[in-house]
This record gives sequence, structure tokens and C-alpha cells, in this order.
Amino acid sequence: MPETVLSVDGLSRSFGGVRAVDGISFDVAEGEIMGVIGPNGAGKSTLFSLIAGSDRQDAGTVTVLGSRVDRFTPSRRSRLGLARTFQSSQVFGDSTVADNLAIAQVAHRTRTGPGRVAEMLDLLDLRGRENRRAGLLPVYEQQRLAIAMALMSGPRLLLLDEPSGGLVEQEVADLGALLRRVNATGVTLVVIDHKMRLMTSLCDRILVMASGAPLALGTPAEVTADAAVRAAYLGERGEPA
Repeated sequence: MPETVLSVDGLSRSFGGVRAVDGISFDVAEGEIMGVIGPNGAGKSTLFSLIAGSDRQDAGTVTVLGSRVDRFTPSRRSRLGLARTFQSSQVFGDSTVADNLAIAQVAHRTRTGPGRVAEMLDLLDLRGRENRRAGLLPVYEQQRLAIAMALMSGPRLLLLDEPSGGLVEQEVADLGALLRRVNATGVTLVVIDHKMRLMTSLCDRILVMASGAPLALGTPAEVTADAAVRAAYLGERGEPA
């Protein structure tokens, strides 16, 4: 049986009278690609903040690689093997691609070796861009660089928040192939995204959220066939966007 890399149990978070995350529970197995979808304001990014430790839950537990991390700092969770990207790519625009990766390696206090930068350049299709300023890269290459920076710590679990943001159709398809390549290196992925064609082709299972609460959890075929999901997220006819 694959190891459980992430376990979320009864996770809840309120802001004032609003339940941003309301009783979310799921497990992610080693090697899995798990998707999280839902309308804007469904609580997806808040869920990631609770898992990564940049926000603290009101109730529930988060377990990463067998360790309950409810009171762990983000850096301590990172040392366990958790990494995260954000909706807007967190790159240093005035620094080169290679320098961005070196900065990430130092910031993560990673034990990965000196060859890690070259490895990430190859894995994320950034070879030949290493001496370019990150701020001059097109959006898709900045997204790839942000993923490469997150991977500099050598994580076993990577949370990706809207990696297809700002990308055109062919770039989204290329992103799906790239994420499968990352997953094949032994990194378990949890992905938030609005591009349903990407999510249904990429993910093993999908959690659907609405108003902070879980609406459905299952394979892409199961969730896209669910009447509640079709009404709340996919539209009347349930056609993926």
C-alpha cells in the first residue's frame, strides 16, 4: 500500500462570520496527483495556507508524512518535505534564472547537492534560460521557474496554486505534461486550478469545494458526472471549461 503523504481531517477556518474552510477531510497517497476545484471564493487557497502553515486552523488536523503539523511553522513543514507555489509566481525579477534557483536552495536550507540547479533547469525545460533575468521571461517560463524554485528543497509533497494562470491553451497542455514529469520523479502533487480540461486529464482524484465545504471527492469521471458539481461549478450542461 502506498504511504499516506498528506492527511487532512475536519479542517475548518473562519474569518469573522464567514467559514472559509468548513470541515474538509481527505488523504493523499504517495505518488498521487490530487486536484482541488471550486468556484472563486470556495476556500481553496485558504485550504492550502492551512496545510502549508501560513495560516492556522480553528479546528481539525493536518498530518504530513506521518507527522501531525498543526503547530509547525512553514519552515518546519518544509523540512519535513512540503513545498508550495502561489497564484502569482514568486520569482526575483531582477535576478537571473540560475540565481533564483540558488536563492531558493539557500532559503530552503536544503541538503540537495550542487547539481540541483542543473537538474531543475532540465526538468522544467529552462535550459538555455539560466542567464536571463527572470522578470524578462514570458509568463509560462516564469511559472516553470516558480515550480523549479519550490522543488529546490527536494520535497515529497508539492502544493500548486493555479499553475495555469495566464497561460494560453497550448501552454496549459504543455504544463500538464510537465507536471506529470515532476510527479514521475517521486513528488506527490496537490493542484488547485480552474482549467477543467487540465484537471480532468492530469488528476487521479479531485476534491470539489463550494462555500468552504466539501461538495464531492472522486475520480475526474465521478466528479464531472455528479449533479451537485455540475450545478455548482461546471454549469448547467456540465461541460468542462
